[in-house]
Amino acid sequence: MPYYNDDMPGNRMNMLLQVAQLAAKARLGELTAEEAASLQSWLQEDKRHEGWWRSLQNDPYFLPELEAYERSRKGAPVALEALRKKLGAQGRPVTIPPRRRMYQWVRAACIAGLLLLAGFWAWRQWKPVAPRHVVKNEEVPAPQMNRAMITLADGTKVYLDRARSGQLALQGGIKVVKLADGQIAYLNPGEASLKNEVWNTLTNPRGSTAINMQLADGSHVWLNAGSAIRYPVAFVGNERRVELSGEGYFEVTKDPSKKFMVAANGMSTEVLGTHFNINAYGDEPRTTVTLLEGSVKVSQPRGQPVVIRPGQEVSGTTGGGSPLTVSAADMDKVVSWRSGLFNFNGVFLKEAMRQLERWYDIDVTYQPGVQDVELMGKMTKGVTLNGLMIVLRQLGVHYRLEGRNLVVMP
Repeated sequence: MPYYNDDMPGNRMNMLLQVAQLAAKARLGELTAEEAASLQSWLQEDKRHEGWWRSLQNDPYFLPELEAYERSRKGAPVALEALRKKLGAQGRPVTIPPRRRMYQWVRAACIAGLLLLAGFWAWRQWKPVAPRHVVKNEEVPAPQMNRAMITLADGTKVYLDRARSGQLALQGGIKVVKLADGQIAYLNPGEASLKNEVWNTLTNPRGSTAINMQLADGSHVWLNAGSAIRYPVAFVGNERRVELSGEGYFEVTKDPSKKFMVAANGMSTEVLGTHFNINAYGDEPRTTVTLLEGSVKVSQPRGQPVVIRPGQEVSGTTGGGSPLTVSAADMDKVVSWRSGLFNFNGVFLKEAMRQLERWYDIDVTYQPGVQDVELMGKMTKGVTLNGLMIVLRQLGVHYRLEGRNLVVMP
């Protein structure tokens, strides 16, 4: 490490920045032997150096972010690899980075984010804020568990975070079961035959991790935070129909005799067996269906239906007031929520803030003059709200946090 005169303000800032960067690299296993030796020599030069190093290791802001990034470093490759296996089978036209590139990307993302945090730590040490101006923000953590709820046909509500694994209810001879991994499944062990459909609703509130449910026909649906799906406990007749609000990812079991229909915000999606994502939040200006595998037909009450191929998406204004439009999809962005990531590439500020409202269960307000700027970058959804906003500040997003209200400033 180059020698700096600690008493010179500019030199001290550079020195603190280097120390913080070395701490980030050490935590991620990226510290070279030369850097380790230089760090050890620097620590022995001055007792103040040891004090700064200890404060960095125990800093109430920097340490939680180090831990969050370390979790993302370990967990993101596993999640992406599982997704790659699921989407990449049978030559499906979905591109997921190879394993080696995937690990390189996760490592690079961790280092880049930590270096941003390192810079912020160094600036704070170099230019501390007078206590009378300090406003202590309540920390807003990322969701750590699922808080979904099932509303049964008679109106009874089953809160899944309070329920043990096993049978939760019996609906028309169909068992509602919570599996050990938290997944919900509708099972028909006795092949019960229903003459009339019995409907349930699964609601995944804001501030909740995604939940996976298996429908009675073996199809799976994953619900993002702030979403709900209404569905029959068993499908009766010649079609399988469900109703979605919010965002859901579907893997539909093939059954040529029974088409699968999803109704969302005035848009209807018809499939026989396929994988697709629907973003149908009521506060978003457009409802979008993205196809990963198979074929789907999307229609609205007015206008011609549209058939899309894998890698395409179709969208229309929420409520069906404009014609459907088809475009190429950014598949990485579409499925990022299932991989535990925020993907803000090409996302504008207010859309990103709506994502944060749903994930952290906060409210966002805007001061006059805030521009709806385009953002870029990716980050683990395991980071705290403060940690995420510190990084967004590097992109020109100014804010203050008042409890669970995020105020965006020009």
